[in-house]
Amino acid sequence: MSGRRRQPEDLIQRTIVQHYRARAMPGVFMLAVPNGGIRSKVEAAIKAIVRASVLGDCNVAALRTSEITAALLDVLGMTLCFSPSATRSPTAIRRTLDELGKHLRRRIAKAEADPGVQDFLRRVFRGLDVGGHA
Repeated sequence: MSGRRRQPEDLIQRTIVQHYRARAMPGVFMLAVPNGGIRSKVEAAIKAIVRASVLGDCNVAALRTSEITAALLDVLGMTLCFSPSATRSPTAIRRTLDELGKHLRRRIAKAEADPGVQDFLRRVFRGLDVGGHA
């Protein structure tokens, strides 16, 4: 192991590869693209959004949700174009978008139910003055 501590993702990946090798079938292959880990990509995206949103010297970030949404839609569109089964026909695209819509509605509902999000929305957007003035 050369002194390097094994990460949980490494162990999971090794287990999956062993499983596929044990159940190997003709004409079936596994493809893995080394991308540095999904969390590091998400963290980098969030940091980039926050850096781009900081307003001058006032130590405030203004998150422009329309710009963030547009950028995420660009990434989603590019990602889906690599999935022929999701884009092979207008019907397949419609099904893919319906599924994405369901997932998105569930994630929005989960986020809205989070106490931290509720508190933030209440303080910032719903006019209950609970401290501080800009």
